[in-house]
Amino acid sequence: MAKMSREWVEKTKLRNNFFEKFNPEKRIEIAYEKLASNPDETVEKICNFVNINFVPSMIEYWQYDHYDVSGNSGAYSLIRRYRGQEIERKVQKINGDYYNNVDIAIKLDLRWQRELSSEKLEIFERIAGETNKPFEWN
Repeated sequence: MAKMSREWVEKTKLRNNFFEKFNPEKRIEIAYEKLASNPDETVEKICNFVNINFVPSMIEYWQYDHYDVSGNSGAYSLIRRYRGQEIERKVQKINGDYYNNVDIAIKLDLRWQRELSSEKLEIFERIAGETNKPFEWN
């Protein structure tokens, strides 16, 4: 957990530093929880920001090709499942059958709250708590 927490902090700081280089008027920040809780409204907000029309089928991400900058292996597993492709062994090793059985639609995933022990959460908080503060969500 300590190793993963340190890696998360390092990646997050690199991403934040990169993001901060953009003109504030030409960047948008979207919280995962906002997107997962209300995908239509959030994607419409993004579309408005980039000045394109929102089309409800945009929410059906699994139907389209993606160009990975830095993505979520779980989401990519769902795309592979939709296309009849095998889910990566690494994803299955970490998540078991979760991505074989879960609905493909965008939704909030809070498994970490019930799957991580209090000891692991304490380690994460000790190492990554300060970096994680801007991302906290109730």
